[in-house]
Amino acid sequence: PAEHVTAAFRQSPSMVMSKLQELEQTLREHNPDAIDRLKEIGAVEDCESEFNMIGKAVTSYEFDRALELVKGIKSRLGDV
Repeated sequence: PAEHVTAAFRQSPSMVMSKLQELEQTLREHNPDAIDRLKEIGAVEDCESEFNMIGKAVTSYEFDRALELVKGIKSRLGDV
């Protein structure tokens, strides 16, 4: 149901993907500001649990784990 996911974006899909790329770069730098990038993205339906896991990983300084989760979300949303 790609239409279902697309309708759930509070921002345009391209804007969300752009912000995910910014988040990905911040995580690569092991920068705790990644939590702010995560908040900027907002809610994306069907990805809530992943975003929660990313937040927990960042606050635990598990940047590599958070990065893998972001890559998974980008892959899912890229198929929309």
